[in-house]
Amino acid sequence: MITSVIESIHEVPAAEWEHLARSAGLYLSHRWLAGEEEDPTATRAYALVRGLDGALLAAAPLHLVREEPNDSYRPETVLPAHLRPRVIAGARRGYHNAPLTAPGLDPARRDACLALLRDAVRRFADHHGTTHWWPYLTATAAARLAPLYPRPALHLEDDALIPLPGRRIEDYISSLPSQRRVGVRRERRRFAAAGLDVRRQQLSDCFEDAGVLLAGHQQGHGHDRDGIDA
Repeated sequence: MITSVIESIHEVPAAEWEHLARSAGLYLSHRWLAGEEEDPTATRAYALVRGLDGALLAAAPLHLVREEPNDSYRPETVLPAHLRPRVIAGARRGYHNAPLTAPGLDPARRDACLALLRDAVRRFADHHGTTHWWPYLTATAAARLAPLYPRPALHLEDDALIPLPGRRIEDYISSLPSQRRVGVRRERRRFAAAGLDVRRQQLSDCFEDAGVLLAGHQQGHGHDRDGIDA
């Protein structure tokens, strides 16, 4: 197998990257990572493991962080005092992280790919005079990476998954307890009666309005800031 580190996600065809990242969520997707390359708070690189036939077997984005605006991704706020890595391996946002591996790899080959990936990440961090970390790994990802590191994984926080039944909103509503079901349907009737204009737009056309709504939602849940003052 062949390991390399490249400077831009654009050096990997989107379809090839998504073959590994499709189930990993938005923050490891090709399009999201392409957008993040415009963020001046970090320099990006990408560790790749390919088979001898050139097929992409494993990958991880690397972020050499100069300034972290999100408190929850600052080593000094979530890690012990003696750990101050400046390289984030994997997703830098979303609180959901995993190294990317090709579907269908047998366990032995997958583990070999992960070891090569770890070595590439270490070399990248060493080159920049620092160390690396994988924040907010899933339980599965943490278990697969744990044998490759001398210290056990550090528990940061618990997460939860709520399975949604069916494919339509009515499937979800029908699964609720009767009192909740009545309440949700009442709210939907009130929304329909309000005569509001509902449109679907590109985020680039409405990001300022969306940002205001998101900030209000976060404040309503007790999150007044994201590492910087508004």
